[in-house]
Amino acid sequence: MQRWSGAAGSQTDAWDGTLAGLVAIYETDPDSPYHEKRPITRQGYSKHMRLLCRRVGQVYVDETSGADVRRWYKNIVAETSKSYAYLSVSILKAVLSYGASLGRGYEACAALRDQLSKTRFENGPARKARITFEQLCAFRAAAHAAGRPSMALGLTLQYDGCFRARDVIGEYVRDGRDNRWQDGLVWTDIDDAGVLRRVVSKTRFTSAAEVVLRVADYPDLAAELERIPAERRVGPIVINESTGLPYTREQYRAAFRPIARAAGIPDEVWCMDARAGAVTETYEAGATTEGAMALAGHTQVSTSRGYMREKIAQASAVAKLRVGSRSGTSRGTPGNVALK
Repeated sequence: MQRWSGAAGSQTDAWDGTLAGLVAIYETDPDSPYHEKRPITRQGYSKHMRLLCRRVGQVYVDETSGADVRRWYKNIVAETSKSYAYLSVSILKAVLSYGASLGRGYEACAALRDQLSKTRFENGPARKARITFEQLCAFRAAAHAAGRPSMALGLTLQYDGCFRARDVIGEYVRDGRDNRWQDGLVWTDIDDAGVLRRVVSKTRFTSAAEVVLRVADYPDLAAELERIPAERRVGPIVINESTGLPYTREQYRAAFRPIARAAGIPDEVWCMDARAGAVTETYEAGATTEGAMALAGHTQVSTSRGYMREKIAQASAVAKLRVGSRSGTSRGTPGNVALK
């Protein structure tokens, strides 16, 4: 009852004032937002928090300032990258916000969080790579030649369905002594009318969006699904030929690269870039922003546009619309222009 009411004896009363102590409470308190995140996200958070605590875990939060965190950020950038440092600071802010929510005794968390909210930390450059439709076709051919039809199906689902890899292959979470598979595409996600419906969400409890697609609208996807024998259309859709089980994240990545190289796809193009390729193709085909958001299951316009690559095509289309709308005498004629 004391634990439920937040009275004396609560797990959060044991804080020693250090950053490492706060992180430990953030990870172990059952009411912490840490437990609302997907298992794979929690793993990433824990990894970054461990590394941060290894560096500065013994500092006292009430003796730490925004200037100290800026110095930490610069040191991490020097050793890793801006993207890594930015994510570390973002996770630190989340931990401090949690601490601030605990009330009395945690005022230092709110004070440091407020200082950081007024400080700008530069993120690394956004990814510019994407998988094109031509690369997808080459990948499928290479996958079948390598005896990996599951990879051909998996990447096609990512591209045509605009799914993240984890939404296709799912993930394994620790359940007692065993690993339990969850959250991947299963055959029952496709109804009798051939419509695939999938609710996607980055966390377990945030507002989720439903992705809906009619398989027949995507001939390549329909063809890959038809390759699966009828008696095998039970349970997870994408199965690793080597194990007879759904892929782990590591297995999927490891299988992707040699097939991608055989297909002539550069190493700087990753499996995750299929989603960016799908959104870019959608915009380049003339779809509305609302249509692109529906395809990707996005709830924010900024998120959808953040996946768009090759923005020059969009800019060129806008230029043609603008010039075409002008009246009066033009100062030039369309054609190839050599810039000196």
